[in-house]
Amino acid sequence: MKIVDKAIENVKELGYDLPQETINKYVEYAIKYTNPELAYELSCLVDVVDVKTRKKLEVVVLKSMNSQFAYKYALDIPGASVKHHEMVILKNKDLLYACDFACDVYGADIDKLQQLIIDANDPKFAYLFANYVEKANYKVLGQIVGNSKDENLIRKFMEIDGVNKKDMFGYLGRAVKSSKSKTSEGGISR
Repeated sequence: MKIVDKAIENVKELGYDLPQETINKYVEYAIKYTNPELAYELSCLVDVVDVKTRKKLEVVVLKSMNSQFAYKYALDIPGASVKHHEMVILKNKDLLYACDFACDVYGADIDKLQQLIIDANDPKFAYLFANYVEKANYKVLGQIVGNSKDENLIRKFMEIDGVNKKDMFGYLGRAVKSSKSKTSEGGISR
């Protein structure tokens, strides 16, 4: 794989200054070794890599099932199939890239990505999604954050514009009460 690592390094350093013959050789490497990073880097050379070749490189990224490069490809490469790259992230159940994809990629299916976050029931990612995605469902995501009883996270969630502060105060009150009862019972205090 050293040959692929060297190719990635060359594309990043030299980019458009690479001879077309070398670029063509690197395209073959990306396909042969199913390397999503090399496929992505080559696809970024939009002026020297034609649309047909970019589509072949896109297939490499999709086959790799790599959430990072699925996200980057959809974000940066003109004509990328947003839905196919989104499916990689959904199949991987990658919460971080689901948040990034929903926030950054034009044409992302916010509802599907948000459902992944809801199904995971992870309060930190519920907060991230609500904080960075305009069309987030604050009520449902707020319930996940509120049920975590994490006072700091609840307070941060309350700072998001559009969040129902009244509902979140209720969660905060229960979290504080729960925290005090653990401390008074000799439990671990925060």
